[in-house]
Amino acid sequence: MGNVFETDNFLKNVYAKALECESLANCGQDRVASLLEEKRNALFHALALDKLYEMFPAYKEFRADMFTLQKEEKFDGYTLLRYHSETLPGLVAPFYVYKPDVQKTDAAVAFCCGHGNGAEEYTVPDDQITEEFYHRRFPIRAAKAGYPVCMSEFMAFGPMRKTEFKPQYDMGTDCYADMTFLQECGLTLLGVRVHQTFMTIAFAKTLASKTYLAGISGGGQVTTMTSALCRELVGACVMGYANSFKGSVLAMHHCICNFVPGLMGIGEEFEILGLSAPTPLLFTSGDVDEIFPVDSARECCEAVRGIYDRFGAGKAVEQVVFAGEHVVHPASVIEWLDRLTCQA
Repeated sequence: MGNVFETDNFLKNVYAKALECESLANCGQDRVASLLEEKRNALFHALALDKLYEMFPAYKEFRADMFTLQKEEKFDGYTLLRYHSETLPGLVAPFYVYKPDVQKTDAAVAFCCGHGNGAEEYTVPDDQITEEFYHRRFPIRAAKAGYPVCMSEFMAFGPMRKTEFKPQYDMGTDCYADMTFLQECGLTLLGVRVHQTFMTIAFAKTLASKTYLAGISGGGQVTTMTSALCRELVGACVMGYANSFKGSVLAMHHCICNFVPGLMGIGEEFEILGLSAPTPLLFTSGDVDEIFPVDSARECCEAVRGIYDRFGAGKAVEQVVFAGEHVVHPASVIEWLDRLTCQA
């Protein structure tokens, strides 16, 4: 006889109840446009961005004086500009701009980094590489392909650590400390990162008239939410994240920063990805990714495409499944950028 005290059945019931909300996938066609806007507004509220801008209204809009150039370094094929950014009062973050020697088009990329040792890993030039990182130093590769790339360090990653907190053990990031602190104050860590990305996009727009957004893993999560809320993008690439909540973050251990209270009241992950419609989307997944499984990723892509079909934009949703693990696949992303830029 099994354990009668298990919680699995209760959690399945909670999951089913949470998804009883109206869906873009099957609402009436006369309802789909208004429901899209309602869900975008609900996402903005779930991320507590309304609360964030109520607290700090002077930081809602981009200002050039939020960014202070610290250093400029020339490498083979590109120049790296290192800034300090203060996009919220007291939140000073490393900010990087990769400027190609030859900018081949009027398009730039705002890139969202994932978990790891911080965005500084993404700056290691080719002649100093000693190991290949899961992000494959995508900003450098994109810059060498002719795209300016802007990237901010996210709160709780890399050096963005809370010093007045004594964890029992080092978890590699400060996601737990920062998320619990922010949540107690009515904010969310993901909302702060989305705000940082709004500012990164605004900076990218000073370099080119067209802006793409791309991100890997936790940065893919930020890309998902930001793309749903930002109407200024010509395309968004979600790497190693597009999946279902049930098949990924609710199926195994994931960092606490993957969670936002009440998010599934808006819908499963495909529903949130569908809020980007009709902005072109590219999903990339490794066929042996263990934390965002490929079968769920394929199902998610089809569901997102179904939502886009309702806006006459089903062909704008693309997916690349490559042989590999939880990594960036630079060649497929740069090919997609080149193709969309030529079409724009």
